[in-house]
Amino acid sequence: MHSPAGTTTVEPSGARLLMMRIVGAVIAIIALLMAFGGPMVFFYI
Repeated sequence: MHSPAGTTTVEPSGARLLMMRIVGAVIAIIALLMAFGGPMVFFYI
């Protein structure tokens, strides 16, 4: 959405959905690393 001042504002629902996707992806990656690599995986990063 564009305000009259010309600045671009993100809709709250869209921003919240985007953040949920990013957070969900990060949690999924960490969960996969823990599942397949175990605690030792963090020493290889």
